[in-house]
Amino acid sequence: MLHKEQLISGKEILSKRGSITVYALVFLTTMISLISFYISASKNELVKTGSYVLGDLWAESILGEYDTELYDKYGIFAYYGDEGLVGQKLQFLIDYTFKHKHYASCNVENVKIYDFSLAKTENLLKQIREIMTLETASGLIMGENDSALVRYDDGTGSSGSPRAIFNQSTLNSLPSAGRTNDGLLDRAGEFLKSFTSVRDIIKTGTDEYFINKYIQSKFRNTYYAKEGNYGFLFGEQEYIVAGKTSDEQNRKAVRNRIIAMREVMNVMYIESNPEMQEMILAAAAVITAGYAPEEAAAVITGAWALAESVNDYELLIRGKPVPVMKTEESWAVSLENVINNINDGCIDTGNRTGDDYNDYIVYMLCLLDDKTKLLRIMDLIQINMRYNYRSDFLIQEHYVGVNYQMNANGEVYEFEAEYQE
Repeated sequence: MLHKEQLISGKEILSKRGSITVYALVFLTTMISLISFYISASKNELVKTGSYVLGDLWAESILGEYDTELYDKYGIFAYYGDEGLVGQKLQFLIDYTFKHKHYASCNVENVKIYDFSLAKTENLLKQIREIMTLETASGLIMGENDSALVRYDDGTGSSGSPRAIFNQSTLNSLPSAGRTNDGLLDRAGEFLKSFTSVRDIIKTGTDEYFINKYIQSKFRNTYYAKEGNYGFLFGEQEYIVAGKTSDEQNRKAVRNRIIAMREVMNVMYIESNPEMQEMILAAAAVITAGYAPEEAAAVITGAWALAESVNDYELLIRGKPVPVMKTEESWAVSLENVINNINDGCIDTGNRTGDDYNDYIVYMLCLLDDKTKLLRIMDLIQINMRYNYRSDFLIQEHYVGVNYQMNANGEVYEFEAEYQE
């Protein structure tokens, strides 16, 4: 038989073992809870870290869907979409990344793209700055210049039948619709007197410089083009200057403006030339028989300057240069022909110095405000994309960036990506 002391000792041992078991179970439960907590926290942190790291990549994936035809033709990065469609694409990318991960709850919230619309002039301007900076640098390295221009019309309109846009819905959808007052001629007179060549009026590196160079690079005019610059209208640069809906209207508008510009300068030359002044006063005295010769002289001056200006335009469209300020050698029309109303056609004095038709287009572009030019650039891009690629193309449905928020397991993150940053 066991002694009493032995029984007590056995009970103590069993009690101690039970306590150890309880402590062990408590410890293990605590450890399992801690491990579970850390696993859960790690998973949650993994989701948050992954979302934070991948959020920009998902935004960049949207930008990766840019319109390749728009880029190939005009160098512009922009993707088609709306906020709903972009949100769906982002959610698909997120769901695909975290599929089979039940601990991940990630949802796209608050997609914003309208501030990045290509229809906003500031967004197009960013693209043009970058495009022309690269093209200018490339041209300097490769030695490219205006020799890349090809003349495809001799001034007789032989390049093809003028085109016009008649569809009212097409016209109403143009980015510049409703903007008509460019004030070009209001600024022409004084501005003309401040320089001697249109090549000297724009500072390299300014927005105006980049916009005008982009127009020359991507769009043709009635008489000159670079290889591949073929759109619906023959006179694309003339459209930017005048904003009319047909080649013929734009040609006439540019003709009238060039003649008006030249008339200002030709009057200045006549008034500064003593010999011409004597000829005009003598003719005025004969015509008026001595009565009010000053008034007649002013009329003769205007008529002579206008006749010379019309001849200047005819020279320009035939590929001949016309200096901003005339010289005796470059003056073509005689006073006798003006008084006797004789038209000898286009008179070429043999002058080969001065500015050509392309330079005068640039001058007229300089008289337009940048916003008008940018809107009309958008017009031409939309017209040509609809004409050559997709009949439903709209500038306003294309975007250059994206901004969105994502809720990842209760934490909200914001991401933004743009082509030009």
